Amino acid sequence: MKHIILLATGLFVIGCSSTIDSYPKDIPHLDLKDRDQDGVINTRDHCQQTQTLDIINNNGCSAQIIDTKDYNLHILFNNDSIAINHTFAHEVKFMASFMKEYPSTKVVINGYASKVGNTNYNQALSLRRSNAVRNLLLSHEIAPSRISIQGFGETVPIIVASKESDTLSRRVTASLIGQRLEYLKQWNVKK
Repeated sequence: MKHIILLATGLFVIGCSSTIDSYPKDIPHLDLKDRDQDGVINTRDHCQQTQTLDIINNNGCSAQIIDTKDYNLHILFNNDSIAINHTFAHEVKFMASFMKEYPSTKVVINGYASKVGNTNYNQALSLRRSNAVRNLLLSHEIAPSRISIQGFGETVPIIVASKESDTLSRRVTASLIGQRLEYLKQWNVKK
């Protein structure tokens, strides 16, 4: 048993050499400075131009989120009319501001009519209503390429348990979803 312990000890000592065969000749130079003062050394910093109050990730880049907002437009029209009431014109102006705030947003304007009158006439009327809203958006400097129109005529009426079904069916609707990339900011006493 004594010979087995000595043999095992000898093998262990042989496996643990105390000499190093070679040393690294060049140690790579690390840039340990922080040029943009974001707390990440230049060697690891993938984004050298971060803003002062941005929250910084491990690679030295500003943390990002996608800001999303939505806006819904609903305009009512008088019978056989494409005139936009003053109250609703203000909503179109607000929609134009929304589209300017989110410049990649496009909109489809949907026009509708009530079942009063001829079906073909109501189809054309719904398109004219959509076009009236489109023209008002264009007057607020929204590019034509960002606006599409559709007319559904009387095919999608509003059904309510009152005589207001026809009134509510004479409408234009639109839904917008705006998205933009934003950078997370950190809280600072000085700002």
